[in-house]
Amino acid sequence: MALRSSPVGQRGDPGDRLRVLYLEGFSAGPGLPLPQLSPLFFDVVSPRMPYALGDLVRNPSAVAFLPAAALGLWGSVLAFKASWWLGMLALVGLGVILVVIKRMAVGHCLDRCVDAVHRALVSEGVDVVVGYSWGGGIASAMLNRGLWGGPTILLAPAGQQMYSHAGRKWPTLRAGTIPSTAQVLTIQGSRDTIVTARESERLHEGADEAHCRLMLVDGEGHFLRYTVRTRKLVEWCRELIAASSAAAGDHDETGGVGAGGTELRSLLLLEHPQNQGAKKQLTPPG
Repeated sequence: MALRSSPVGQRGDPGDRLRVLYLEGFSAGPGLPLPQLSPLFFDVVSPRMPYALGDLVRNPSAVAFLPAAALGLWGSVLAFKASWWLGMLALVGLGVILVVIKRMAVGHCLDRCVDAVHRALVSEGVDVVVGYSWGGGIASAMLNRGLWGGPTILLAPAGQQMYSHAGRKWPTLRAGTIPSTAQVLTIQGSRDTIVTARESERLHEGADEAHCRLMLVDGEGHFLRYTVRTRKLVEWCRELIAASSAAAGDHDETGGVGAGGTELRSLLLLEHPQNQGAKKQLTPPG
């Protein structure tokens, strides 16, 4: 199915709607996925992120954290009874162990989130990925891992914080670290106290401006309530799709989205080994 451009602000038929993979943060975000990702213009796929309390019991490092802390404190008390310096040494050792376990727990959660998003990409096939806060960090990681190489909108992405807590290298949009077909728009509020503007600036350090744009919005906070609106989302998505189509050799002579649809979605899943099954599913026979 080829995507057809329809005027922004007018309702198109189901074939005109953009298929969006929306990755939420710990909160749902700036009115997303509804009403800003309006069903008049978007078909929304929003996989559940496995970071809820119920998911912690399936995270081996998270399960180990409390017993390790309890045993460590008990051991520290015994050490203090023997000698103050031995007790202090035990406390320092406990702190190091707990930091390592915390990093393992966060890393396990991040990996499960990436896996959940990858499964959604494989099974659904989408035109655009939109990630907010935590979801923006996961979307950045998908680009770095080569699991997605298409149009991407990052809303106050928290990748630096997330991967710092896991003791891992931050996601980056530096040239050469993301697929050549990727087109990324990052929207960041200047008054965001949760994900600072400096974090988004670091994300874009060394990025190719032909593929990655950073929009700093003066006066906006973390929820981007006044900037992320349906009309603008439609415009941004179509601009990014057209640019990715051109980079993928799938751009028609009029400058619109050409033979996009399943062919473009298949190409944007790239040649990563994990994506071979997805390409077979999304590419029609013949």
